[in-house]
Amino acid sequence: MIGQGKTVVQAEIDAAAELIDFFRFNAKHAVELESQQPLDSDGSTNTMLYRGLEGFIAAVAPFNFTAIGGNLAGTPALMGNVVLWKPSDTAMSASYAVYNVLRDSGLPTNIIQFVPADGPVFGDTITSSEHLAGINFTGSVPTFKRLWKQVAQNLDVYKNFPRVAGGGLDQ
Repeated sequence: MIGQGKTVVQAEIDAAAELIDFFRFNAKHAVELESQQPLDSDGSTNTMLYRGLEGFIAAVAPFNFTAIGGNLAGTPALMGNVVLWKPSDTAMSASYAVYNVLRDSGLPTNIIQFVPADGPVFGDTITSSEHLAGINFTGSVPTFKRLWKQVAQNLDVYKNFPRVAGGGLDQ
């Protein structure tokens, strides 16, 4: 409610109920993904293993939806990724409360880093890091375009991007 101008009912729907739904949904589908395995052939066993990306995921959260902010950070962490969570300036209290609930629930140290920061400084920092593996973003079109342009300008900097580019490419 603080910083977002929400009523008690709106805050309950946004933060607690919706975020719980997101986490339940994500955990259910993560288990389903893990259970789907390729077919075996005569004399060989095929296995699919999921693992986190090499590098970090930047989660850039919106100002008006606490559950989305928690989901943007929580989902990549659930799938084995390290996350830098940049909350909105106007949703700092609510986002920090979600972060603390995750920590109190057993989230290991250093999986999600809560990083309050100036938006453009955060964007400049993450997009210039060779360890950027992805951006999970909900926000304005101008901010998205700025981040996307920065990713394109720094494409040669990244250790692990693009992930798949097809065959026959010169390195």
